[in-house]
Amino acid sequence: MRWACAFARRASTRRTRPFATPRGSSNSSFTAAPERFANSRWRGTRNFEAAERAYSRLLDLRFDDYEAHLGRALARRGQINDANFRAQVASVESDLERCKELDPERPEAYYNDAILTERFKAVAAPTSKATSVLEQARSLFDTFIAKAGERPEYAREVRLAKQRVRDLGYKVFP
Repeated sequence: MRWACAFARRASTRRTRPFATPRGSSNSSFTAAPERFANSRWRGTRNFEAAERAYSRLLDLRFDDYEAHLGRALARRGQINDANFRAQVASVESDLERCKELDPERPEAYYNDAILTERFKAVAAPTSKATSVLEQARSLFDTFIAKAGERPEYAREVRLAKQRVRDLGYKVFP
């Protein structure tokens, strides 16, 4: 019975204010509702197909949206499996490259490209090219660290990136 009270208390203290609009968007735009839907509803869930559809609908309305390209890339990365490996990796790469074209100073695309390279491309690469793919991942992590700098919103990711760079150093140069 104690867990029911805790659940009710947690449910009653949930935030009820409307979603904040992401950086670079306006409240009065035609795409504000789909953007809030795409950016808020699917974070923290494992429904990658629905998230991809939501971000794709948002991109149909506003093609040059950094957050939508990044969100769709992450949704597609979550769907990678053995059956669709090459197609999904290529689509994730294209979304991340588009993010880099839209705003080359934002570090998120570099971080996610480094994770894609380390976790997926390096595993699929032939043994002779695995070292160069891991070095590419290390270079992308270094780029992310340089672009994120000392900004507090990236502190956790910078710490994780530095740890991954250290681990990649052990993999590349044992």
